[in-house]
Order: sequence, then C-alpha cells, then structure tokens
Amino acid sequence: MRIPARPLSAGMKASTAFVFLVPVALLATALAQPSVSATLLGSTVVLAPVLAWAIRQSPLAYEVRGGTLTVHTRLGGAYAYRLDGTFRSPAPGLRLRLFGSSGFYGHTGWFLDAEGRRVRAFVSRAEDLVSIGTNRGPIVLSPQSPAELGGAVPAGTVR
Repeated sequence: MRIPARPLSAGMKASTAFVFLVPVALLATALAQPSVSATLLGSTVVLAPVLAWAIRQSPLAYEVRGGTLTVHTRLGGAYAYRLDGTFRSPAPGLRLRLFGSSGFYGHTGWFLDAEGRRVRAFVSRAEDLVSIGTNRGPIVLSPQSPAELGGAVPAGTVR
C-alpha cells in the first residue's frame, strides 16, 4: 500500500525558496566580481551537493508491502527498511537535529525525538507524525493518512 506524504507547508516552501536563492546569489556575484569569484565559486561547489542531498531525502510517499517499508523520495530515491511490527501514532516530535536538514524540503536525517530516542526522519510536515519500528531503529514519517499507514503495518505492537 502506497500512501503519499503530507504536502510541504507554506513556511517550508518559503524557506526552501530562500535556500535556493543563496547559491544563485553566490554564483551571480562570482560572475559579476572576478576578484572574489574563486571563493564564491568554491562556496557554490560545496553547497550544491548538500542541497542535492537534502532534496533527495525529501519524502513523496511511503509504501508498506509485506514486512518492508519503502520511503520514496524526490529525484527517484527510495529507502527500504525491514519492519519490526511497531507503529506509534502520534509520534513524539523531533527535538534535536543530529545530522540532516530542517526546513529545506522538510525535516530529513537523524534526530533526537522528544523522548530522547535517536530516530531517522523522512518528514515533509511536522504535524501528525507517526513512528514505525524497523531493523535500523525507529523512523518518523508524515503520511497524509496516519491511520491507513498504521493499518498496513503487519501484526505487532500498534500504539
């Protein structure tokens, strides 16, 4: 069963647009002022892969088939995890980013949640979060229909 991720909020779309303007401004300045072009071009070269990684992590849909959760992301990415049968809705909120992106195409990466657990997040909108247990630890998601996703998780503990 494939369930779409919640759409990005207006605030998330605005911060994404702003972040996209930074490398464009760096590149434009580098081309306009040759005296600082090497530094600015270097900054753009470093920033571009980081932005590409963040875009690729942004969730589009979640699919549960058998005992596997697949997170489908932008730019054709897909991440598969073996489910352990635990599902929690609502999930504790994300509190501290350990590595990843917050505000650029969602909240993706590794975080500490409100209970202090290390979780992997593929969140497009920080509302109505769910947590699913996997072979690599809990994963926090933001499906359009949390109940539908919970119903697709194989037998186990559903809270």
